Amino acid sequence: MVMAFAALALALVFIRLFWPSFKSLIGIGLDFRYLLSPELLILIFGTAALVGILFGIYPALVLSSFQPVRALRDFARSGRKGSFLRSVLVVLQFSASIALIAGTAVIWRQMNFIRTKDLGYDREHVVVIPVREEETQKAAEAIRSGFLKYPEVLGVSLTGGLPN
Repeated sequence: MVMAFAALALALVFIRLFWPSFKSLIGIGLDFRYLLSPELLILIFGTAALVGILFGIYPALVLSSFQPVRALRDFARSGRKGSFLRSVLVVLQFSASIALIAGTAVIWRQMNFIRTKDLGYDREHVVVIPVREEETQKAAEAIRSGFLKYPEVLGVSLTGGLPN
């Protein structure tokens, strides 16, 4: 449990340190205060407690069944006892590591693709006019056709959100 909560504390420190870099990497305005919401804090600490309990059970059971006198006496014969579960846990941990590394590589390539992809328009030559009033929203099609009358305007589109 101590290691799980120490890992959680270290993860929270890293999140706080790298939050600005992460926000600029993904290009979304995330707020750090979201992590401090009570529901998310309960989920985070509950997960840390569950991980601490689940991964603390196996060593506790092994150590509680450990008999030093018998182990010293039967040292030569007790080499493979409990090795199957240990092997399964090592394979699972190795598989999880490979999956996390592969997932990181895929996400890195996707983010690089998003940053370097030609969007088909020049962001510097886009004009965004917010339409918030109800009367203006009703007249949006008339506004659109009014802009298209100018030969300098190549295209007009209507959307509910800002282009990225």
